[in-house]
Amino acid sequence: MNSLPTRENFFDRLNTVFQVSLDGNVEFEMTLIEVKTIVSNKIQECFSLLFRTAANDAPPLQQLFKLKHNDLGEMELFLVPVRKNEEGLFFEAVFNKLLA
Repeated sequence: MNSLPTRENFFDRLNTVFQVSLDGNVEFEMTLIEVKTIVSNKIQECFSLLFRTAANDAPPLQQLFKLKHNDLGEMELFLVPVRKNEEGLFFEAVFNKLLA
């Protein structure tokens, strides 16, 4: 995929699973649980994605991860761990696109 999916593309895939790989091997799965608009106007679009994975499946490191989704294809996203609790480990990606 040459360009990243849009906010709408991600929003349409809420609660779906992404395969995540490190070093080319599928290591774990994460679920997209939130798409949040931060700024949306004629100058810029800024939004965030929140993913959840089992707490013991993923390393709690901020880094570039390779994700694969059945509908959206493959992409690389810089993910940052933002919290961990009994539900799992949560990662966030933030997008900021200048439109003008």
